[in-house]
Amino acid sequence: AWKRLDTKIVGNKAIAKVTHFTTFVLFGEKVAPTPTPTPTVTPAPSPTLSPTPSPTPSPTPSPTPSPTQGFGIMVAIGALLIAVYLVRREKKM
Repeated sequence: AWKRLDTKIVGNKAIAKVTHFTTFVLFGEKVAPTPTPTPTVTPAPSPTLSPTPSPTPSPTPSPTPSPTQGFGIMVAIGALLIAVYLVRREKKM
């Protein structure tokens, strides 16, 4: 079963506290940006005054984890296990 971990994003790294060794997956949740309140413009006596547009916030893209992060390590461990097996098998003969 999946358990939600308290995770912080610091720069381009995700930091989570775990109590035991485990494999885990990071899922990004899209959060709707909160609208910034636009100030109300009071009419000025001068007709040349134009209101300045307020900038719209752009959401920060969350990094997506690569599905093959541990693939190289798993291949190396598998090759090492095969080599140990072959050496032990030849010693028995």
